[in-house]
Amino acid sequence: MSPELKTTNLFRWLKKRSERLATRVTAVRDEQSKWLPYIITVFPHFSGHGVEHSDRIVSQLSRLIFKSSTSGGNALAPVVGLSAAEAYCLLCSAYLHDMGMVVSPGTQSEILDSAAWQSFVAQGGKGHDGYLKYTLIRTNAQNENSDKAHFFADAALRHLIADFVRRDHHERAVTTLQMHDFLRQLVDDGDSVAFETIAAICAGHGLDDRDLADKERFPEERDVFGEKVNVRFLARLLRIGDLLDMDTRRTDPMSAKAVTPLPPDATPHWKQYSTKKHENVSPEEIAFRFECKDQDTHRVLRDWLGWLESEVRSTALGQM
Repeated sequence: MSPELKTTNLFRWLKKRSERLATRVTAVRDEQSKWLPYIITVFPHFSGHGVEHSDRIVSQLSRLIFKSSTSGGNALAPVVGLSAAEAYCLLCSAYLHDMGMVVSPGTQSEILDSAAWQSFVAQGGKGHDGYLKYTLIRTNAQNENSDKAHFFADAALRHLIADFVRRDHHERAVTTLQMHDFLRQLVDDGDSVAFETIAAICAGHGLDDRDLADKERFPEERDVFGEKVNVRFLARLLRIGDLLDMDTRRTDPMSAKAVTPLPPDATPHWKQYSTKKHENVSPEEIAFRFECKDQDTHRVLRDWLGWLESEVRSTALGQM
């Protein structure tokens, strides 16, 4: 078991209520620790999305919905109503939500042959501008016929595939989870509604805000393991926890060197983490302080803050 997971109030609180479900959470984490490292195959220019990212989401959610406590002893009660089934679904979703970012070479080949890809790169598609840049690099590589030129053309195509996958990775997580019978059986613990709920929460972390209003997919009350689960609320909590992972270790200097050169639009996303000077996450407040030295990083952080504020308001955490 991860020491980080073991000491979080969210996990400790679940374990006190259901040893069985807590054991399954650790098994899900163990499986994802084998799977998530392959995200870097297509996303080397992204900040860390490995199992450590999921660990930090759980830690931040524990700070957000539990009062501070000293190490050891029993975890305190959450400041929001939370059933054991809800804690389980939230923990599993924290470890499963990014699994759609793992894309094998075979899947990349399938993507390039798909109708969705053709729409993505066609005129008017969201990837059209990037595709034009790639085709220009590819044409220059063919003209130069040098290994270096072909290398940069391959890198440009990989970044374009990454952009394609990123836009739908939350739904791909559901598809990927459905394809792995062992993981599915591990997650649902004999209750198919549990799987459906966890899959919805995973998808919810990347959907447009208006999509969470779907009462069929994100009901405010559903029965899981004989307990009530607010699916929409858990999806919003995961969105907040994901946003709150502003740990400087996501883009440490050694990692930055390993993935150089970064695409120009990725650079400010990497810089944002190193500008953090202070943070405090608790039920009473969410406070961050950053010191930006360029406008692009400031813009990225301003957008992040606006999104975070919107999610907190929608979840009504500040009113509790």
